[in-house]
Amino acid sequence: MIRYVPIAEERYGPDVGQYRTYGICVLNEEGKTVMILSDISMDFEMVSELADRCTKGELAPEHLCDVVLNTI
Repeated sequence: MIRYVPIAEERYGPDVGQYRTYGICVLNEEGKTVMILSDISMDFEMVSELADRCTKGELAPEHLCDVVLNTI
């Protein structure tokens, strides 16, 4: 089963300085990283819930970008 897990990242933006943002890491059946989608949101709860929905819905990794864009 593919799993989607939230990840924390530290970023820098010239207008905002240092900030924490969250992305999603996609893990295959062996627990190896298939892809990472970075800097989705600074809202951990939103990213975490989205990752859970993707896992439970058995989303194919190639559709993750579309799901994120539709969510935000």
